[in-house]
Amino acid sequence: MTYQTLLLAVTERLRTGGLQDPSFEARQLLQEALGINTTQLILMGEQELTKTQVDRVLSWADRRRTGYPLAYLSGRRGFYKSVFEVKEGVLIPRPETELVVELATQRAPKDIRKMADFGCGTGCIG
Repeated sequence: MTYQTLLLAVTERLRTGGLQDPSFEARQLLQEALGINTTQLILMGEQELTKTQVDRVLSWADRRRTGYPLAYLSGRRGFYKSVFEVKEGVLIPRPETELVVELATQRAPKDIRKMADFGCGTGCIG
């Protein structure tokens, strides 16, 4: 199976799960599951994948279709120019939380040297 064929198959699986933007979700899922970026996904469109790669992506797609977060599947989530480890039981950093960090940074005293972030899952706000 090629990257392009798999992308179409995953998009269709996610569509049946009622996800809002199955095409976007499918691209994100392939990139995370295969450890590639957007450019690689496009350039490798007709390249064949191994059975192991296909099985991994389809397994992730089946879990994602049920609403399981992609961040838990990949074990990571980007936040404020960094990547944080996430797993079940840890709150997944949300984009709007970056605003909280920006506002806190603007309002914190300029000479602050240390800050603690307790009980917040990934620790990304701290």
